[in-house]
Amino acid sequence: MHEVLCILTGITPIQIELRSWAKCYNITRGNVQDGLHDVPKYYRKWSHLAETIEIKERSERREYVIQVYTDGSISASSIGSGIAIFINKHLTFQLKYKLAERCSNNQAAQLAIAKALEKIQDLNHLQGNQWSVAIHTDSRITLDAIASPRNHQNLVQEIRDEIRRLKMIIGPSTSPG
Repeated sequence: MHEVLCILTGITPIQIELRSWAKCYNITRGNVQDGLHDVPKYYRKWSHLAETIEIKERSERREYVIQVYTDGSISASSIGSGIAIFINKHLTFQLKYKLAERCSNNQAAQLAIAKALEKIQDLNHLQGNQWSVAIHTDSRITLDAIASPRNHQNLVQEIRDEIRRLKMIIGPSTSPG
């Protein structure tokens, strides 16, 4: 009966209102259960300021064995990430990921880079090689987030850690080969 009165009067039922407030509290305090929110990393896990990532332009004089092109995209119906990996100038992998509706275009671009790094890590383990790798993205916001020692979002921090492990170059996009 209470729910019917709430509907008739246009008032949100208290249970729904409380769930909404609890979810908001959990998101802002970093106690997210579903793992879909990119909360800041715990401060003890932050990288040292001396370990900042330098964003570099691709060198035309250097030959990269692996070239990775990433993009995040948002449309009226969906949000997604796309990755194209070229090995020796041949398209080897095309990866697509669909994200939850609440994700932003920036998160889609960051996820594309993170997934590309995972794939490159897998290739390095399988082949046992240390290849020269260049990752290209058109997201200036993502590049600035990766380069900024003040950005401690979980996904950005994971990207930084993986770039350091793989000793890679990351920079603005240019058209493939």
